Amino acid sequence: MNRWRLPGGLLAGRRGEASGRCKAAACCATRAPPLLTAAFFLLTLASIVACTAGAYHVLAVDLGVEWAKAATLGGGSGASSNPAVVLNDQANRKSPQCIAFRFLPYDTDDVLQKVERIFSEQALALEPRFPEHVVCGPSLLAGRGVWRGFVAGSDTGAAAQAALAPEDAASLTYAVVPHASRDKLAVRIAGGRDKQSVLEFSAEELVGMFLTYLRRIAERGLDGEPLRHLVVAVSTHASLAQRQAVVDAAAVAGLRTVRLVHGTTAAAVQLAYLNADQFFAAARENASKYVMVYDMGSRGTEVAVYAFAQSLQQPGTITLLAAVVHDTLGGRAFDKCIARYIERELFPNARPKAIEPVLAASAPAARKAAASLLRAVKSARERLSVNQEAPVVVQGVQEGGGDFTATISRARFAQECAHLFDEAARLRDAAIAQTRGVVPSLRDLARFEVIGGATRMPKLLERLSDGYGRAVDRTLNSDEATVVGAAYVGAARAGIPVRGFRVVEPLMNDVYFSLTPPLQGGGGAGTRHLVFAKARTLVPAVQSLRFKNRTADFTLTLEDDGGRFARATSIHGVGESISAARGRRGGMSLEHTEVVVEVTVAESGIPFVSNAYLRATYVKRTAAARKGQTGSANTTRNEFFAASAAEENATDTEASEEAQKHPTPQRPGEQAEEAGAGPTLPPPPPQPPQKQQQPAGGAGAKWEEAPEAAVEAEAEEEVEEEEEAEVAQSNPEEGQAGERGDNGTGEGAVPGVGSVSTAKREEEVMVVKRVVRGVPLRFAPAPFSAGVNLNKTETMAARDRLRAFQRIDDERLMRSAIRNDLEALILHYKSLDAWDKATVGSAGEGNWREVVADVARWLDDASDNVALAELQRQQRRMKELKTGDAATG
Repeated sequence: MNRWRLPGGLLAGRRGEASGRCKAAACCATRAPPLLTAAFFLLTLASIVACTAGAYHVLAVDLGVEWAKAATLGGGSGASSNPAVVLNDQANRKSPQCIAFRFLPYDTDDVLQKVERIFSEQALALEPRFPEHVVCGPSLLAGRGVWRGFVAGSDTGAAAQAALAPEDAASLTYAVVPHASRDKLAVRIAGGRDKQSVLEFSAEELVGMFLTYLRRIAERGLDGEPLRHLVVAVSTHASLAQRQAVVDAAAVAGLRTVRLVHGTTAAAVQLAYLNADQFFAAARENASKYVMVYDMGSRGTEVAVYAFAQSLQQPGTITLLAAVVHDTLGGRAFDKCIARYIERELFPNARPKAIEPVLAASAPAARKAAASLLRAVKSARERLSVNQEAPVVVQGVQEGGGDFTATISRARFAQECAHLFDEAARLRDAAIAQTRGVVPSLRDLARFEVIGGATRMPKLLERLSDGYGRAVDRTLNSDEATVVGAAYVGAARAGIPVRGFRVVEPLMNDVYFSLTPPLQGGGGAGTRHLVFAKARTLVPAVQSLRFKNRTADFTLTLEDDGGRFARATSIHGVGESISAARGRRGGMSLEHTEVVVEVTVAESGIPFVSNAYLRATYVKRTAAARKGQTGSANTTRNEFFAASAAEENATDTEASEEAQKHPTPQRPGEQAEEAGAGPTLPPPPPQPPQKQQQPAGGAGAKWEEAPEAAVEAEAEEEVEEEEEAEVAQSNPEEGQAGERGDNGTGEGAVPGVGSVSTAKREEEVMVVKRVVRGVPLRFAPAPFSAGVNLNKTETMAARDRLRAFQRIDDERLMRSAIRNDLEALILHYKSLDAWDKATVGSAGEGNWREVVADVARWLDDASDNVALAELQRQQRRMKELKTGDAATG
């Protein structure tokens, strides 16, 4: 049974088929007679070529808040071993994460037909004019709910992570509303005549739209090769709900997520590829080198410390030692700092009239002015990275729509935002302290890499370099290091042949489970039990939950600490399997049954039910006579009996096949840390265990259906474990032997174990044989579940709507191309010398002028949403025309 497989599998179907052909050809060539060896060799060679040609690409995406980057990496004869960064429609290497919805004046009841979608730079250019119709940064909403802390007075770090903060909501130009059926956010866009056309999207739909856009432009760069496999870079502190939202968005876009990778980890992998000889030198195989990755983006900052180690058993191991996250310290925090200074010091002195503050106002005009102010200070901050002074031009903020112009210096910027630079340095020191002495100081770092679009500020680089002994390292591309590293990680995960490094990371979120109906004596409905503990569980990991005396179907729900992530899985067929187990006698009696549910948390940090089966234990007692012997040969032993290895493997295979028939979709979430803090990550052991030891009540425990049910933690090493046989002896000396000790002379000793008898005796032994059999159970996602993530029905509906949008966009693009072609053909015909001459030749040859004139009139009268089939018919008419003896099409 493959315990480490993500739901849905990892490898593309066509790659699996090609691999199968390779193996089949090789096998046939091995068994073929000598005369046919050459033929089979050619077949094998052709199959290998087919395997190489069938290699596919993986799409890697660094999905920030303001920007998104994409890269592809794949196999094949002509493929490069280095990731290729995807260029967008404007030939830029990164794209603004913006989607504009333009309402068209079409007379139709289909709202989708009235809407045109625009992406990236073109959408961002429309934001100043149509702020309510341009959605920028939809990933900020993914997995988040409605903020309630300011109402209930529970402003905690977890609440800030789970919900959209009021200040973030105020910075959005579009309308964010509560979802109709879940405690999550949705985006509402109204347009058309009198705002009658209303569209409402979930965050997963919007992120899925942008992922589809990135996939399509990437496919154009691959000459139309379809992309199906995706790896996405996420924050180390991303909650389970946020992780699952990304996976759901990819499913909406028709992509299979093979891996979620932390952004700093992806950058560390990219650094390892560039400096493998330096970090993994064979001469110093036992020495570790420590690297800090400092990533400051537009909305937050992440700092992580990694150990790069080389060993004979695991060449090239990258271990996460510490991770510190600040949710709000980013480029936008510095922009707001400058904006507050301008609003406080410069707006009152504006001429001809003072300008009122706009950052805290909620009126639509004020929010539009605030967005203009933030755009202006962002441009000024970026210019201050290379200049001592920069102009600040705020468009449309003056009364009557005039612009406000000022100048800010680098020194003033450093003075006004000194507290932010101090906080940036504190995060660096907190990451060092979290290693618990493994990395004593900054000077013990082999590298201090700084990445992220907001790290170009000279003052920030100066503060971070303090204590390092030299300037911080900037050998990685600040914008592309994460997406390139993610492509390497995704390629290794998807089976693309590239050099891989072993990445060791702990789980970043606690995972709980609850049962419906609940355990008897184990708490009421909704009682949660810990399965995986964050920071103490290395991923991937598998835990087996064993429930004794379960006789009916039930539902197991996996949850995060706050309950925002909830994945419910229904376990079916318990009663039928117990009845079938009772019918399998064969001279044995059924001793007891228990339901075993395996829960897996993959490298992406998302838990799911990977297997479920009924574990039936049978007992068979037989009497056997044994002749006693003198000396050491008289040693009696306990006999152990269990299911044979073949039977055990067959059980695992059946359970695995049943799991594939009923796959469980993924889901994400995490317990948030306070700003500037992260979970303590102790250095993991060299080898990650396949079964993680958990505290009492955790996974691997046996859960008994009894009034006084107790929780006992037992880490299972095998699905079917060996049972010790009970030996009952009729020898009258048995009572005396029972009084011996563990060494054979005291109390509790088992007769014959570690002891030697010098007398001959004849004894009768009752041998108890226990056989364990596994019966697969059916399991599938529950129809409805709590939490903020989409269920299967909602995901399919979102995918269908996205495909409808895409179909309409494709038709609109084709319609525009045919119109342009028709206009070009009309101009071509009218520019011919024969256009003004009298008709010569047959009447059919002279009718081309009438056809051109007729098509020109039709095109002038046709609406923008004319039927595509009619446009294609008119295009054929024009291309089939003849002027004289030559066809003009």
